[in-house]
Amino acid sequence: MGMNKKLIVDLFAGGGGVSTGIFNATGRHPDIAINHSDDALSMHRVNHPHTRHFIADVYEVCPKGATMGKPVGWLHLSPDCTHHSEAA
Repeated sequence: MGMNKKLIVDLFAGGGGVSTGIFNATGRHPDIAINHSDDALSMHRVNHPHTRHFIADVYEVCPKGATMGKPVGWLHLSPDCTHHSEAA
């Protein structure tokens, strides 16, 4: 199964800067983005409208449920912002 068939997942997605980089590199928007902040994901939704967004703590999202059992080809995990950013 090629990369274009596997999911792209962005955890701690924030506003979508990394997802834009992923799009620039692959021509694909992430399939799934997860972040606890609705404010951050509201910007992500504007930049990546075809992405499924989960407003939740990434530790509380069931991986099999979110991916519907499909294989993940690219998993990006940005640093957790809760201790070293204004987003907290």
